[in-house]
Amino acid sequence: MIERLAFYFPLTQALTSNRMLMEAYLVYKLTHLDNGLRIVTSTMPNTYSVCVTIFVGTGSRYETDGNAGISHFLEHILFKGSKRWATPRELSEAVEGVGGILNGGTDKELTVYWVKVARPHFQLAVDVLSDMFRYPRFQPEEVEKERQVIFEEINMSRDSPSQRVDLLIDEVLWPNQPLGRDVAGSRETISNTSRQNLMDFMSSQYLPVNTVIAVAGDISHDEVLKTRGRQPEYPPVSGGDHGNRAGQYLPGSQGDFRI
Repeated sequence: MIERLAFYFPLTQALTSNRMLMEAYLVYKLTHLDNGLRIVTSTMPNTYSVCVTIFVGTGSRYETDGNAGISHFLEHILFKGSKRWATPRELSEAVEGVGGILNGGTDKELTVYWVKVARPHFQLAVDVLSDMFRYPRFQPEEVEKERQVIFEEINMSRDSPSQRVDLLIDEVLWPNQPLGRDVAGSRETISNTSRQNLMDFMSSQYLPVNTVIAVAGDISHDEVLKTRGRQPEYPPVSGGDHGNRAGQYLPGSQGDFRI
């Protein structure tokens, strides 16, 4: 019995230590900026990397029958070049060249963009995401290329039994409403989505008050706040004021978190 207790003691101690470590990781800090933007951080001192994620509170649930799939379409376009990194290749090489990962995704209620890099490249991650958000190029040729890519994604979802079943379940659970539609939209709606439609949608949805920036890794909350540079120039807005801030994702200086 003593031997068994001796065996279990270090195991119990290790489990307790791991639980305390996990609980430490679950601690986060939140700062609300005057323009409505929220910055959330979770310091993880035992890691060697940092992940910077931008969450935008928009997705297929907030689309109309006529613009279904525009959130997903816009997400694709933001990876097609910015002011500092003019092409998709330059954006990818900026992050992947230092061993990082750049990716994104769209769901029914959320659009996400994220970069994960080694700790010394944190500023690069911020710069890339900031430039993508504030200075997307919306090159007409890239819009047309991505339109074809999305057509293929729609076709692939129809060819995959598991994906097709998921879509059918959504249609049955939420008939005749946005939640029952494919996040990617349809060939018809994507065909009718213009470059100007994408720009207008971004102006109406990609607002500070509708955005959360989350940073997790070997970095403190204060370090993240210092990275954003100057205070935002936008006036304070109420939590529900989404409609009168068109175009606010564009202004800002390099290396500043403003959106």
